[in-house]
Amino acid sequence: MEKKTGINGKAIVSVVLGGLAFITPLIGIILAIAGIFTSRIAKKEIVKTDMSVRGIELTTLGLVICIAGMVYQTYHTFNFFML
Repeated sequence: MEKKTGINGKAIVSVVLGGLAFITPLIGIILAIAGIFTSRIAKKEIVKTDMSVRGIELTTLGLVICIAGMVYQTYHTFNFFML
């Protein structure tokens, strides 16, 4: 069977949500959680439809950025409220 070309749209959304998680205070945690769920859904779709490896790399990148954004925002939120 031939692999489909193209990139899953949800993979791109997870990368964008991860980037937004870094720059939006307080709401960034919610965006990061949404990005984590979106990247997991995208990865399942890519595996099920046998899409390209580029899509899997993008979902992994989105997952990593979202987790890093969530950690970053959580750290800064707790520091803000501890003052």
